[in-house]
Amino acid sequence: MDIRNVLVTGRLREELQVLRQRFPGIDFAFQDEGQPAQGIYDGYIGFVMAPGVKTQELKLVHSLGAGVDGLLANNRFAPGVIITRTVGDMPRRIARYCLMAVLMESWRMPEILADNQRRVWRQPRLSNFPGRVLIFGTGAIGSEIARQFSAQGCRCYAVSRSGRPKHPFLQVEKDYTAYRGGDFAWLINALPLTRETRDYFDYDLFSALGPANFINIGRGGTVAEADLIRAVEDGLLGRCYLDVAAVEPLPPHSPLWRYPDIVITPHVAGLTAGQEAVEAAAAVLSGILAGQPVPNRVDLNRGY
Repeated sequence: MDIRNVLVTGRLREELQVLRQRFPGIDFAFQDEGQPAQGIYDGYIGFVMAPGVKTQELKLVHSLGAGVDGLLANNRFAPGVIITRTVGDMPRRIARYCLMAVLMESWRMPEILADNQRRVWRQPRLSNFPGRVLIFGTGAIGSEIARQFSAQGCRCYAVSRSGRPKHPFLQVEKDYTAYRGGDFAWLINALPLTRETRDYFDYDLFSALGPANFINIGRGGTVAEADLIRAVEDGLLGRCYLDVAAVEPLPPHSPLWRYPDIVITPHVAGLTAGQEAVEAAAAVLSGILAGQPVPNRVDLNRGY
C-alpha cells in the first residue's frame, strides 16, 4: 500500500510534526480538528474526524487515542481501509486511575477534602480495599486493571464479548446477568463504544449488580446517563468516578454535576502523551510502507 499524503489533526499536531523528518516521502498537512479539510488525503491521523474529509478516499485512519468511535461515527470507508489506534502505556495509566479512585474511596478522601474546605478535623470510618471487582472488557486496558487490582489482593471477574477465560480474571462471562447479586464493591467499565455497547450500562444492569460503586474509563456513550443518575438516587450506585461522558466537554448544565457522589474528571485517565503518539503513528506508517502487518489494527466490523 502506498501512502502519499496524510492529514494530521488534534491537540498533538505540533508534536507530530517530527513525522515529516521520519517519513520524507509522505506529504503531511497539519490543522485543527475543527477546521474543514481541504483537498483529498489517503491517510488521516487524529482523535476525531475533521469535517470535510473524503473518508472513502482514505487508505489509513489512525487514532491518537485508544478508542476509534470519534473517527468511525457516521463515516463510510472504502473496503480494505486500515484503521489503527494508539495503545502505548495507556493501559497502565488507566489502571492507576482506577486504583486512585478506589483508594480515594477507601480512605474517604472526598469527605476529607470537603472537611478541609470547612476547616473541620473529623476522622471518617475507613473502608477496606475491595474484595471483588467486576470489570467490563478484557482487552489490554481491562486486563491491566485486573492485573494491578489482583496484585492488591482483589478478586477480579469480567464480562466480555466472547466470554472466554482469560488471566488474571477468576471468571469471564458473556452476560452480566450471570453475576446477578454477586456482591461486587466496584463495577469498572472498560468497554469501547460500538453499536452493541451503546447505553449498555442502564438501570437494569445497575439493578442486577448493585449496590456497588462505579468507574467509567471506557466510553461515555456506553452509559445511559439518565439511568445512572436514577441508580445513584435509588442507592444502587454509591460513588461514581466518570472520566468520560456522552458529550465532551461535559456541558455546565449537565445534571451529572449536581450529585456529590458523582466525581467527574475531564478524560484524563489515559491521556495520550506526545512522544507516545509519535511512536505509535510511526510504527503504523513504517509497517504499511514496508508491507508488514501494522500494530493495533482495528476490526472495522467490531469497532475495536
